[in-house]
Amino acid sequence: NTKDIVTLANLLSDNIKLIDPDVDITGKDNVIEMLKALFSKYDSLQFESKDIFVDGNTTIIEFTLKLNGELVSGVDIIEWDQEKRIASFKAYLY
Repeated sequence: NTKDIVTLANLLSDNIKLIDPDVDITGKDNVIEMLKALFSKYDSLQFESKDIFVDGNTTIIEFTLKLNGELVSGVDIIEWDQEKRIASFKAYLY
């Protein structure tokens, strides 16, 4: 919600793979650039987790996201690496 790119960058593996309805990208630098573009596109961005499920190195988050007042819902599937950084991030909207 604070658009803190530095904190987000520290959570990402160097070889992160990100897939969402609009992109399929690999690499920390590429993901950071995508996040910067997303943050600059929307004046207001509010993320709220509804449910969180954890199984080993996998986390599933059901969420709502409000982008400039437009509400979307979805599920994120996050795979963590050995250093507990995000290795894979898949976002599905419904």
